Amino acid sequence: MKIKINNQFFEFTAAPTVQELIQHVFPSGDFAGMALAVNQTVIPKSQWDTLLIHENDQIDIIKATQGG
Repeated sequence: MKIKINNQFFEFTAAPTVQELIQHVFPSGDFAGMALAVNQTVIPKSQWDTLLIHENDQIDIIKATQGG
């Protein structure tokens, strides 16, 4: 199945949860300051373990960084 993440397509063999998808994109496990939207709807972190992503869903991941 193809899922669009930040305007880039990724291939998955089965429907991942939001948490599984993020671990695939950020294998370091550093999820601090991260927000995620599925089809332009922000998903609270409390739902990341249970919400399944479906084929052709558009995922936007935003990660806050320090700087000045």
